[in-house]
Amino acid sequence: QLLPWLFSPRLSAISRWKIGDNLRRSLVAGSLLQWFLAGWLMQPLSPGVWTISGMLVLAVPILTGLFGALRRRLNGQPARQSEAGLKNSFFRWLLALAFLPYDAQTATDAIVRTLVRLGITRRGLLRWTSSDQVARRQSLRGARATWQQMLLSFVLVVIFAILIVWFRPAALPWAAPLLAAWLLSPGIAIWVSRPLTRRAESLDSVQTRELHRLARRTWLFFEQFIGPEDQWLPPDHFQEAPLGIVAHRTSPTNIGMALLSALGAYDLGYLEVLTLSTRLISSFDTLEKLERFRGHFLNWYDTRSLDPLHPRYVSTVDSGNLAASLIALRQGCLEIPDKPVLRWDSFKGLLDAIDLLDTVFSDLDAPSLHKTIDELRNALKSIVQSIQSVKKEPTRWVGLLSDLSSNGNGQIFRRNWSELDRLIVGLVENNPQELNPENLRRLRYYNRGARQQINSIQRCIDLLLPWLASFHNIPALFQEEDVPPSLAQAWHALEMAFPAQPSLAEIPSACQSGRVVLDQLREVLKDAHFPPMHDGAKRESVYHWANDLEKKLDTAALTAKTLLNGYQELAHRCDLLFQGMDFTFLFDAQRQVFHIGYNVTNGNLDLNYYDLLASEARLASLVAIAKGEVPQSHWLHLGRPFTRVDGQQALISWSATMFEYLMPHLMVSSKPGTLLGQTLEVVVDRQIEYGHEKNVPWGISESGYYRFDANQFYQYRAFGVPGLGYKRGLADDLVITPYASLLALPLRPRAVLHNTELLKQLGMLGMYGFYEAADFTQARLAAGQQRAIVQSYMAHHQGMIMLSLVNYLQGDAMVRRFQRDPRIQSVELLPHRGQLLAGGSSGATAQGALPLKWSLQHPNYRRRRWVQCLGRH
Repeated sequence: QLLPWLFSPRLSAISRWKIGDNLRRSLVAGSLLQWFLAGWLMQPLSPGVWTISGMLVLAVPILTGLFGALRRRLNGQPARQSEAGLKNSFFRWLLALAFLPYDAQTATDAIVRTLVRLGITRRGLLRWTSSDQVARRQSLRGARATWQQMLLSFVLVVIFAILIVWFRPAALPWAAPLLAAWLLSPGIAIWVSRPLTRRAESLDSVQTRELHRLARRTWLFFEQFIGPEDQWLPPDHFQEAPLGIVAHRTSPTNIGMALLSALGAYDLGYLEVLTLSTRLISSFDTLEKLERFRGHFLNWYDTRSLDPLHPRYVSTVDSGNLAASLIALRQGCLEIPDKPVLRWDSFKGLLDAIDLLDTVFSDLDAPSLHKTIDELRNALKSIVQSIQSVKKEPTRWVGLLSDLSSNGNGQIFRRNWSELDRLIVGLVENNPQELNPENLRRLRYYNRGARQQINSIQRCIDLLLPWLASFHNIPALFQEEDVPPSLAQAWHALEMAFPAQPSLAEIPSACQSGRVVLDQLREVLKDAHFPPMHDGAKRESVYHWANDLEKKLDTAALTAKTLLNGYQELAHRCDLLFQGMDFTFLFDAQRQVFHIGYNVTNGNLDLNYYDLLASEARLASLVAIAKGEVPQSHWLHLGRPFTRVDGQQALISWSATMFEYLMPHLMVSSKPGTLLGQTLEVVVDRQIEYGHEKNVPWGISESGYYRFDANQFYQYRAFGVPGLGYKRGLADDLVITPYASLLALPLRPRAVLHNTELLKQLGMLGMYGFYEAADFTQARLAAGQQRAIVQSYMAHHQGMIMLSLVNYLQGDAMVRRFQRDPRIQSVELLPHRGQLLAGGSSGATAQGALPLKWSLQHPNYRRRRWVQCLGRH
């Protein structure tokens, strides 16, 4: 079809040269095949000369890549990307050789069809198939169809082999490798066309226990700092050193992370249904008092006065984070009533608290303490064994709790927690010189946490499941063997009336039916006959027991109904706050992207935009589309510029932070093989590699760093890995923040666990989990200093660590909740658009993505990255 244009005078010489070059390329495969065949059969020179020269024709990209890598090495420039491209070129060369007969068959078929249509039939001139249609069709075909499609080239190769054996067997040693590759080419095509899958990594019990221990430490931050002093809102951060003060301000992202962290603490057994309800209701009571603008919470509030901080500003990304958190929290509140009130998760949470207490004892290595420490650790070990022994026997859980409490009677466990307290007091009083303030603080907090957890579980039983405790202390009459048959039958009916592990929703009906059976027991008791000397005492004890249980059942039914209404109301309040957020005024309808935010004080929209798909703002985009406030076309207007990392495509972000790439992954899954799915894996692998290159732990993102303002507060800004972001100067700093690597837990769990061990060796683990960051930037360090620890805990980073741990340990609990919302389900395919095509070129774009050329030239890229960090510096 290009032939008539080859001699057209209307085209320039360069255009005609391009047409001729395209025609030439269509003849390369067939010409090379003839070259090999002629060299093996007829040429007078050695077959090896013709074989090698023919193979080198396809090796030109390898040679040019080799020269480029050598030039960069000689100039002292990094050649990692060039060397990765060289490796890919080598494998493409091998595949090009293997598929040479099939390429020749395809090109010849196309040439013949075109010439016949142009010169003879004059039909089907507009009939063509796009590369996208071919790729889709091929993905649906099986192995049998591939063999059928390549059958002709397979037969031709067999014929070539017979001709060589018959006419020139001396050429067979040179021809055999290529002939074998050609014969196997259908199988090779099937093999390379398989979808890339990565074997899921699993952690052993010791590694999982380490994650549970970290989750319990991390939750302690929220447990300690969210309370009445800050109106049940999360303070922005706690700076342990220097100063040791709490930043009494908060943001929508902090609030969203704290709310979901509380829900995650319930999932892990650190909170019970009563405590969770109290915390959430207290927080929502405060949220509804805060000043808002068009339904949006402002970017910063004073947590004590609840006044907004100036400038009053609505941040698109912060509002998106809070909106997504409200969606997930709403689903959590709706599902809690259907979960058992007494769960094994509660005891697992208690084991995590005990495990933390044990770490304090294990860190005390003074020789004078060995005997006392051994006794304490043995006591804890006995408690752990007792808890684990009743895992599959829920009927014994109440007895275990009774034994652990201060008034335990030792039916299951011979020691109670009060005895453990006495041992701890003895340790502190007898060894004051061996215990530093940090050890004492950890000992007090962790012991209190474990004790409070026991009391919390016991409180749930007392207020919601009172029959469990009552049946644990039954009247003496029913412990005897000579109970009258009618009374024994009534007692059995009472036992069967109460479920062992009811859900919150089942408790009111269980209490009602239990009261009916309890009345029947009392009626039977009136007519029962006992020996005269015991008649009055036995009847009185049973009546007293029944009356006490009746009162507790009434209280339990009322408490359960209150909780049910409370969780229903919380879900409704979540929805009201979510629906009240108006994203329309933040959206630029002409550019089809979001502004960074809106300055309420000045009444102006920010002139910069969130216009990259690889951005933390894609969560806000998804939420706004789900609400129907912006069109779905907005998702396609998010830029998708690519870079290549070790031969794999990855989306470029602005600052190359893990926050941009992985924060939305806490609630939105990214399927393998999709544009975002591959990007996340490539970015994490590059972060790991960059850490190895710098000989430091990995994990770079926006965080605090080792520089102070006039008030001795740490500074805060974005850091990233060079080559993944547009921001300049990414190589100038080296700041490692633990939350960045922990965000990658679902993708590379073993690498994350190994990295946490390295962080611990650097002294990064504190009371409330990992410190904010370790700064390795030499320009900010003193002479001879290798690193500086940023000793603070930021609420939103602690929240992201908590959610990542919960997702991993609880089967993507937050992702499931977020995606269970019907509004999110209506757009759940958007994040998965853009299936990557195997073997795509570096300039190729995924389906639904914008062309690379457009993305790089679009005016939205000439923007300023504006991050609201008020008070963080």
